[in-house]
Amino acid sequence: MNAKEADRIPYLTKTKKGIYKYQRRVPKDAQSVLGRKMWDLSLGSNYGAAVDRARAYAEEHDTLLTRLDGSEAKEAFREELKEQVVAVAVSMRPGMLRRIGDDGQLEDVPPMDRNPELWRQTSDKMKAVRALPPEQELQALAYFAAYAFGDRSTLDLLPDNSVLGDSLVDVLEPTRPADAVDAAMFDAMKTALDARIVELAGERLVNPKHTLSHIHGVIAELRNLKPNTRRNHKVTTAKFNKFLREEKDTDFEPSLASITPNLLQEYLDYLLADPDVKNGSISKYFDGMTSVFNHAIKTGKVPGVVANPVKKLELPRADSIEETMFLPFDDEEIRRIWAEAQAEWDPDNHKSKLSADRRKAFLMVFRVLLWSGLRPVEVFWLRDHGGVKRDYIDVQRTKTGIKRKIPISDHIADFPTFAAWGGFDRCIFHGKHRGEEYGRYNAEKLHEAMRRSFAKIRKRAKITEPRKVLYSTKDTLLQRLRYVDGYSTPIEVVVTGHVKKLEMGRHYGGTLGDDPAMRAKVKKALDSVVYW
Repeated sequence: MNAKEADRIPYLTKTKKGIYKYQRRVPKDAQSVLGRKMWDLSLGSNYGAAVDRARAYAEEHDTLLTRLDGSEAKEAFREELKEQVVAVAVSMRPGMLRRIGDDGQLEDVPPMDRNPELWRQTSDKMKAVRALPPEQELQALAYFAAYAFGDRSTLDLLPDNSVLGDSLVDVLEPTRPADAVDAAMFDAMKTALDARIVELAGERLVNPKHTLSHIHGVIAELRNLKPNTRRNHKVTTAKFNKFLREEKDTDFEPSLASITPNLLQEYLDYLLADPDVKNGSISKYFDGMTSVFNHAIKTGKVPGVVANPVKKLELPRADSIEETMFLPFDDEEIRRIWAEAQAEWDPDNHKSKLSADRRKAFLMVFRVLLWSGLRPVEVFWLRDHGGVKRDYIDVQRTKTGIKRKIPISDHIADFPTFAAWGGFDRCIFHGKHRGEEYGRYNAEKLHEAMRRSFAKIRKRAKITEPRKVLYSTKDTLLQRLRYVDGYSTPIEVVVTGHVKKLEMGRHYGGTLGDDPAMRAKVKKALDSVVYW
């Protein structure tokens, strides 16, 4: 760079001693804010380095002056400077031993209380920042959560920072009170604070591992929950999320920390107002949620969750076992159902949307249900667990977890041939349904498909009692089994797998029905059952 070009570098001057300087007058309207009339900065004696630094200073100060354009901007800048001064003072406070007092004399400084219980100011803090723009309110509450409660989970996800807030977070060391009353107040205030933070931040601050869905999955694996239980948890969680969408305008699944007793009370009122949800079954919508909160509290995996909000609710009385148990079909009902089942699942029923092989399989399975006592899904499980032998059904996977061998009644003597010739495999649906790709065997989905199809049969057979469904086939068999000659409790246990009916309970030795003589008694009883 030649001398003529150097002369055109803004604000660059050279002293008689060969030192380059950056000299620039501060505009009058900014002098009171910046506390100076001129920038006068030494740049050294190296010309090239001085030019680079002068340009950098010019760009920095241009940006600063642009920022100070307007009275509101100047006032904001003053507040920022004050905050920086206070931040320095806060940072120095823990190590401060002496200071100059108001009288100008040195005085001792007492040790700093790093746990001043600022959480007690939660309500005042939330009210004070409510008038701020949402982003500023969120930042203020995130810092408060960090230095008053020791929770940085929100703060660490925010892009902007505050020098004073950072100083407070670094210096203060809040802890949850040991006193039971104070601890309860601490938790309540933290819950309220978290709820407002989630309301402001939305989905971006939700840790997916802190949601109902994720923890349901963790619990399912830990406890090896049954497929039906897992499915129920998905259904009840979906219902809760639907409530959030419809009533709270929330399109994402929240963190457990933001699910408060007040929110759950609103959800309970929502369920009570739903005509499709009976009061006696409402408790089921909270059973899985209770397990999730208990797990989160026990493991400490979700910051801020220290109490189960479900316990604050007064739920309607749950239906008794007698009110919810399935009922058997009577003689006339089972005859009507069988007639409709033959028509619906006839291989020649071209009006059906089911494949001919699937209809044939459903009709076979329905007969097996009536003469084996198996549950619908247990029959479909036979394809991969246990199997169908020449004279008995080897039941390895069951709802009760009790394996058993059920003799094949003469009424379903064709079942072994059905299984041996791939009857289960032939009812696999190939193609797409509701966007989902099919083409592999899935016992649970086959059971669900059969249940939906049976609902049509039940309707045509004019069955109106809601507790008489496909699952009622087991109860229908047991009702008749108890009246046949030679009936005994052990025979019923072999059929149902309910070993608690025996005094020996789970200490029953071997597999139920393993003894050929016992199977012969069970077969004789099953052969005596007649429906039509």
